[in-house]
Amino acid sequence: MKRLSLIIAILAMALLMACGGSGTGNGGGGGAAGGPSGDVVVIEVAVDDNGFISDVPIDIEGGEVFHINLNTGTVYEIHFTNHAVRVRSLLINRWGVEAIAQPGDTTISNTFMETEPGDYGCTEKILGGTDARFKCRVIVS
Repeated sequence: MKRLSLIIAILAMALLMACGGSGTGNGGGGGAAGGPSGDVVVIEVAVDDNGFISDVPIDIEGGEVFHINLNTGTVYEIHFTNHAVRVRSLLINRWGVEAIAQPGDTTISNTFMETEPGDYGCTEKILGGTDARFKCRVIVS
């Protein structure tokens, strides 16, 4: 009986792995575009001791914040990398994202999808309430 349970468990795991999505993407101020193909699009987000790391300059004094661009109907997951010296956490309440990363580590968020265009807040959980360099916006079009 134990052998049958083990075989069923292995088959179930193989089936789950075969059904899993794969995707590519980019983040860091730009986001990624993907189609409604069912694949998971990966968004790379990184933070260091100076705030979110962006490919494009961010005018914090001018009121700009780090942004992530998403498309409706696409399934995403965020790979959050912490280059800071302390624990950091990316928080996006809209989709239940709370990616906590130790220094030097990358954490993978839950997958999520938005069906309506919008502009949603996000933050580095610890410093985002007091420091604009650790605030962000998710723009869904």
